[in-house]
Formats: sequence, structure tokens, C-alpha cells
Amino acid sequence: MADLTYRRNLELIRLLGRLGWTPERLAREVNEVVGAQRAINATTPYHWRDRGRVPREPYGQVVCEVLGRALGSPVSYAQLWQRRDDPEGPHALDIPLVEVPWTPEAAIAALTLAVDHAADPARPGDLLSANALHQAGQRWQHSSARPPSGEGPLRIGRAHLGALRLAWHAKCRLDSGYGGSLVRDPLREEVRFGAGLLRHGGYDEETGRSLYGLTAALARLAGWACYDCGEHATAQRYYLAALRAAHISGDRVLGAGVLGCLAAQASDTGDPRDAVALLSSALGGGGSDLPAPDWALLYGRMALAHGLLRDPYAVRDHAAQAFGRLEREPRPYPRERAELHGLVGEAYLALDECAEAVGHLETAVRSADPRQARARALLLVRLAEAYRRTGRAKEAAEALGEAERLGAGMRSPRVDAVLADHRRRFAPPASSPHAE
Repeated sequence: MADLTYRRNLELIRLLGRLGWTPERLAREVNEVVGAQRAINATTPYHWRDRGRVPREPYGQVVCEVLGRALGSPVSYAQLWQRRDDPEGPHALDIPLVEVPWTPEAAIAALTLAVDHAADPARPGDLLSANALHQAGQRWQHSSARPPSGEGPLRIGRAHLGALRLAWHAKCRLDSGYGGSLVRDPLREEVRFGAGLLRHGGYDEETGRSLYGLTAALARLAGWACYDCGEHATAQRYYLAALRAAHISGDRVLGAGVLGCLAAQASDTGDPRDAVALLSSALGGGGSDLPAPDWALLYGRMALAHGLLRDPYAVRDHAAQAFGRLEREPRPYPRERAELHGLVGEAYLALDECAEAVGHLETAVRSADPRQARARALLLVRLAEAYRRTGRAKEAAEALGEAERLGAGMRSPRVDAVLADHRRRFAPPASSPHAE
């Protein structure tokens, strides 16, 4: 065995705990697979569990297969045996979310994994690697989906779909009005419920597509709530589970929207180049299925990513394409237009073209749906920054005051963090003491 680290293997501990297995039981299960001539000692799994030792092959992969079969969801080699002290930083975990075939069974496993990650505060907070995210976007874009059907004992009908749809609508309103902390935990249980219906339900292809789509929408919203709370690793797992479920549902618009959420997270907390790659997959995979407002907002996110990359030509090009697409539509799409102005305004703010930013951000604030208090608060903070950077201190103070009034009644750690950051960056210098 290669001894890579002497820290306890917390993932193996967690999985054995879920099954109620001792290390001796794991040894017995492995020996049933490898046969008597290659059998391991009953105490060997203690070294894997308590000293972090990594099995030589084939035992490492056999353990993954044994545990995956018992749990009913795939367990990857990297999930169990990666280096726990990797100096490179975040680990590329959760192969069920990315690498295994994009089947209905793997989609259910990914949903279950995301829920377990959200429910267990002891789970590692490692972010998925940029490569894993790009790979997921590419696989969604190019993989074919097997039509879903369920043979379980629970007959799924319109009432179950209606319950999920109502839950999604209600949580959307609460999330946008009051923040992610209010809905994060209830959404976890809604996703768990949806995954349970998928796993144990009996349904035909049409019902199955709707069920996968609604569960994907709930998982995407759960990811957005976790992102709002600063729980970025859990948000990523929800998003990738939502992407798999959307893929099985056949809803390319929903899948493109999930990639848009991942791109928003990458723009905010990671490398904007990752956002560009994810958005490219979203636009390529959505193709002609994308309605004009969805297409325009993806281009707006692309403009923001390029603004953060300090590329003014790409910002102007993507903004022009987005607004041009909406202009050609007979419907006005006021909500999407307001959101697009906000994205483009942020892009110009990142370019230090603050006068241009003010015009877009003022339009976004003026047109924003008052029920979307979190989005309005965030826009007001950006507008206050643009005002300050153009010398309009009075307007900046008014915009910030309104943002603070909205934030005071909200449960959004992201709004709190943005307000605190603005106060820190634009706090007036302390006056120097002087002699009387």
C-alpha cells in the first residue's frame, strides 16, 4: 500500500457510517469479490479508515464498487483515495457528478450526493476544479439522454408534479424577496423529496421528464440559495446535480440556465474565464431552443465576465447582441430587460467606464421588480459605487441608504457582504487629531 497521508479518511468513515458497516464487514465484502487467494486481512480496512492509507490495486477500485452497490449510488476512486493534503488546493471530487455516464440512475445519485453534502456540516468544503466544471458543461452539451421511466411502487401522477411545482414557485418568491438563508434548508428537503420520487416512483416517459425537470429546477434554486449564503462547494454540487436532471428531462433551456448559474458563481468567486467557458457550453447546448430572453441574459453574463477580464470590445459586442435580440421581440420582457441592464452596468463598472455604468444601473434599478428585493439591493450598491466614482456623493449616499433599508429586512449573507465591502472601500478617512 502507498501511504500518502496519515490523516483519517473522513469520506470512508462517512460511507461506512451510512451503511452501519465495521471495517471487518468491509473486508468480508471485498474478499467475496476478489476471492480467497487474494483475500485481505480483516484488520486491513482499519488502516484505510484510520491512517489514511491508500490500497494497492485492485483493492481500491473494488472498495468503490462494493460501497457503491451497497449504497445504491456510484462511489468514485478519487472520492475515497485522493490526497487529503494536496498542496494544489481544491480537489476534483464527486465523480458521480461529472464523469460517470449521464443516465437517469446517475442523475438520482448526484441529487442524493448534493443533498447529503448540504445536510452534513462535516463534509469537506472543497470546490470542484475548473476542469471538472468545464467537463460537465461539455458532457451536457454533447451527451444524448435516455428517456426516463420508473418501475417503482409509488405511482406518480399530476398531484405529485403539482406539489413540486408549487414548492418551487413559493421558494422562488421567498428567495428573491428575503434571501437564501430563509429557504436553503427547506429546499434541501424538497430536493430530497424529488429524488425519492425519482428513485421509488412508477411513471411513464412523459411524467418522468416532468419529474426530472421539476427536481432539476428545485436543485438549481437550492444551489442559488447556497451561493447566496456563501456555501460555494454545496452550491456547485446542487448545480451539477440539477444539470444532470435537466439533461434527462430533455429541457435544454433549463440546462443552459443551470450553466448560467455556475457561470455567475465563477464570475463572483472564481476565474471569469471559467464563466466564459461555461456560458459557451450553455449557448452551444441550448441552441435554437433558447427563447430570446434566456439567450439575451446568457449574453449579458458573458458581457460581465469579459468586463471582469478587462476586455471592452467583447463587453460592447455581447451587450449589443443581447439588447438587439430583445429589441426584435414583440413582447417587452421588462424583468429580463432590467436584469440585462444590471449585468451590462456591472460590466462597465468593472471596466472603470463609470458614466456608462450609471446609465445602465439606473435603468435596472428603476425597472426592477419590487418583489425581487435582493436583486434590487445588490443593484443599488453597484449604482452607489458608480455614483461615488463619478463624484456624485449625494446620489451615492441615497442609493446606499435604500440598499441598507432593503438589506435590513433580508436574510441574504451575500447582500450583507456586498454592503460591508462597500462601506469598507468608501469609508471616509479618519480625521487627524490636531491641537486646539
